[in-house]
Amino acid sequence: MAQHGRTLAVTLSLGILTPSCNSSQAEEFVTLRGESGNEGTLAEACNSGKCQFVNIAFLSTFGNNQAPVQNLAGHCNPASGTCTGQSGCCRTCQSKSSQILLSFGGSVYASIRTSADEARQVADYIWNNLPGGQSDSRPLGGSVLDGVEPDTEAGGTQSYDELARSLKGHNGQGKTVYYAAVPQCPYSATCFDGAIIISCCEIVWVQFDSNPPIERRTSMGRTDALLSCCHRWASASAAQVLMRWPQWPGEVLSGGLVVSKALVSQALPTIWYLPEFGGLWPKRSFYVNGYCASIKDSIYLTSLTIW
Repeated sequence: MAQHGRTLAVTLSLGILTPSCNSSQAEEFVTLRGESGNEGTLAEACNSGKCQFVNIAFLSTFGNNQAPVQNLAGHCNPASGTCTGQSGCCRTCQSKSSQILLSFGGSVYASIRTSADEARQVADYIWNNLPGGQSDSRPLGGSVLDGVEPDTEAGGTQSYDELARSLKGHNGQGKTVYYAAVPQCPYSATCFDGAIIISCCEIVWVQFDSNPPIERRTSMGRTDALLSCCHRWASASAAQVLMRWPQWPGEVLSGGLVVSKALVSQALPTIWYLPEFGGLWPKRSFYVNGYCASIKDSIYLTSLTIW
C-alpha cells in the first residue's frame, strides 16, 4: 500500500478527564481521567504541548430540580472545595494552547426532561460556574473553561437543543464557547431529536463501543456497517468526527475483541480519507495490550503520532 501524507489523528481514553489533542489534520489525542487517582494530574496530561482540547468530566448530576454536582472523585471533591486547586492545572494546559471543555452528563442522574426553562437554567449554571460568567462558588476555582460537551446517557436529548442554543448564545459575551458531542448510537434521525445539538458542534466523538451489531460484524472481519455509520456521521455535521473504539473483551457488548485486522486493514484506510474524520479514540490506554503497535504497524502512513 502506498504511503500517504496525512497523519491519522489518534485519540486515547483512560478515565474521566479527557484531553483531546487536535492539530488541523496533524495530531489528535484524547485521554480520560477523573475517578481514578492513579492517572496523574491534568497538568501532566498537557505538558506534552500537543493537546488542543481537554474535556473535564463529569458534571454528573443536574436537571429535574437537582442541584448540579461535579464528580472528580479520584482527584478532588467539589462539595468540600478541594477542586479549586485544579485551577493551576487548568492554567498550565491553557498556557500550552489547550482549550478546556466541561463534559456534562454521563449518568442516569444527569438529564433535562421537564422544560426549555430548565434547560436554560442548567446552561446558565454551567456558563456562570465554568466557561465564564460570574459565580461565588466556582468548583474549579478561578478556571475559565473554553467549552462544553454533553454526554446524554440518560436520554431527554430534545431539551439539550435549548441548552445548546443557550450556551452558544454566550459567545456574544466576548468569549467563544466550543461545543462537542458524544453520541452513543449509529446515525439515525432519532439520535439527536431536533439535531440542534449536532449543528452547534465543532467535534463529534461517536461511541461505536456501545453498538453490539457493529462490534460483532467488525470482529468477524466485516466492516460494512462501521463504514456506513462513519459516512453518515461525517455527512451529518461540519464537525470533526472521531470514532471511540473498544480494546478489551469486557468493553465489547457482543463479546468480541475489536483490535481486529479488519479495523486497521479495511476500515481505517477508507475512513481516514474523509475530510471530516478526526481520528480514532480507543476506549482505554494505547500503552496496553499492544494496541498502539498494532495500529501503527498495520496502516501505512508517513506520520502516525502516538502519545
